[in-house]
Amino acid sequence: MASVDTRFADRYCAAVLKQIPFAKAVALNRTGEEINAALRQAIPEEFTLRFTPLLRYVAPLQLPLPDRATKDRLEMTVRTQGKGRILNPYEMGRPHTGSVSSPVAVPTRALRFQDRTVIPRRWYPSSLGLVARKDPTGQSFFALGKNAIRNKKTPVHKTARGVTQIKGKNRTFVLDPALQRGLSPKQAGVYIRVGPSRGDIRMIWWYIMQVPRPRILRFKEIAIQTFWRRFPVNFQGALAFALRTAK
Repeated sequence: MASVDTRFADRYCAAVLKQIPFAKAVALNRTGEEINAALRQAIPEEFTLRFTPLLRYVAPLQLPLPDRATKDRLEMTVRTQGKGRILNPYEMGRPHTGSVSSPVAVPTRALRFQDRTVIPRRWYPSSLGLVARKDPTGQSFFALGKNAIRNKKTPVHKTARGVTQIKGKNRTFVLDPALQRGLSPKQAGVYIRVGPSRGDIRMIWWYIMQVPRPRILRFKEIAIQTFWRRFPVNFQGALAFALRTAK
C-alpha cells in the first residue's frame, strides 16, 4: 500500500481558489475596456464625427470607478457616458421627432454637398439667430449679435401689412406654413438670399416633423461578441499573474 502526501496539492488548490475572485475582477474590467475599444473603432465607420472626443463619452478609455468589478462585487458595466448618449437612438433605431413649434432641421444639398460633408456650426439655425439658444443660466436667447440677451433681440418681425417674418443673420429667413399663407409643408425651412431678385433664394435647411434614425450601431452585439472572445483569455492571464505574485 502506498501513501501520497497531498498537502502541497491542497495548499496549491487553496491558493488558486483564493485568487479566483481577484482574477475574475481583473478579467472583467480588462474585457470591458476591450469592448469599449471595439465600439470606438466601429462608430467612425458609420458617422462623420465633428467632435472626435465624443468617442471617449460613448466608450471611455477606462471604465469609471462605479462600473468596475472588484473581488467582492464581480460585476462590470459598459455604458455610454454624458454626451455620448446622443448616439443611443441609433442602437435601437428610434426616429427623431419634432413638433410644430420645434421641427427637425435637415440640411439640404446647398449645405451638405455630400453625405459626409461637415457643416460649419455658423450655418446652424441657432447660430443664424433663427432658433433660440440657452445661456449658462438657462435663459433663452437668439444669437443675433452684440447685446442680443440684454436687448432681447428676436428674429420675429411684423410688416406694416401684419405679415410675420423670421429673419436671421447672413440674409437668412424662415418660411413657415403656419405663419405665411399659401405655403405647403414641403416649403417649410430656412432659406438664404443669393441675389437681388425676389426669386433668388435657396433652401438650406428643410423643416420636417420626423427623421428616421436607422439601427446602425450594434453596441449590444459587439459587446457580447467581444466578451465571449476575450474574457476567457483575460481570465487565464489574470489568474496566472495572481498566482505568480501571490504572497
